[in-house]
Amino acid sequence: MGRLHPCPAAGPLAQRRVRPAVHRFPLGPGRRVRPGGAGLPDRVLVRGRQPEGGGGGTHRAHPLAVPGNRRRRRPVVAGRVAADRQRHRLLPVRPHPAAAEHPVSPAHPGTVHALHGFLGSGKTTLARQLEAECGALRFTPDEWTHALLGASPPEALYRPALQALLSLFEVQWTRAAEQGVDVILDYGFWRRADRDALRARCAQHGLPLRLYDLSAPPDVLWARVSDRNARVQAGRAPESVWIHEHDFHRFHALFEPLGEDEPHVSPARAVR
Repeated sequence: MGRLHPCPAAGPLAQRRVRPAVHRFPLGPGRRVRPGGAGLPDRVLVRGRQPEGGGGGTHRAHPLAVPGNRRRRRPVVAGRVAADRQRHRLLPVRPHPAAAEHPVSPAHPGTVHALHGFLGSGKTTLARQLEAECGALRFTPDEWTHALLGASPPEALYRPALQALLSLFEVQWTRAAEQGVDVILDYGFWRRADRDALRARCAQHGLPLRLYDLSAPPDVLWARVSDRNARVQAGRAPESVWIHEHDFHRFHALFEPLGEDEPHVSPARAVR
């Protein structure tokens, strides 16, 4: 409730209730504040305005505080939002004109270069050579496991991570080969079952396959692995992992050479 203040418009003896003016908004043109004197609140004067109830006075409360005189919203807001949504909406992707001039023919997919060989047989060296000569996309799991798990990951972490990477790689290299890009699988393919699965997948997607056989005596292989272990420990082989001698011999017992019925390419004819 406001205080009782005299209203000059209704006469000297009339009284009315005036709500104290609260200046929440800046005063616009034609408005000024008149001090109310000792014990009285300030009044906002509006030119040409009459107090409620009639009279010839010029004082009243701030018009923005009266419910019937609220500030109107700008009518362009809704239109502006609609225009922004129309301007930033997702449009259908259109092919680039250069892509239309040089389309990828599905009759000429990329070649799948699969490298078969044991540890230290030179698979990654050949893979990099093929990558440079053919402009192929290379998949070397050891580089990824080294980046994710370090140079000497435990067996409990290495095997699940390797299987997850191979599953992701399978989708990527298949899609790339279907688009006409040569791919290099620097996997090793130690087991015959893995090579059979690779041949079946390439036949399913119509991809040409070239299987490379890299081999060397066990003592030569271990000498290469030992030299690589030294570079891994020195931090000069970020693409390799450290192999223990016990694991080397254990893995070699699981290695399955190529069969006579498996067509392959010798390293001498690797780079075309």
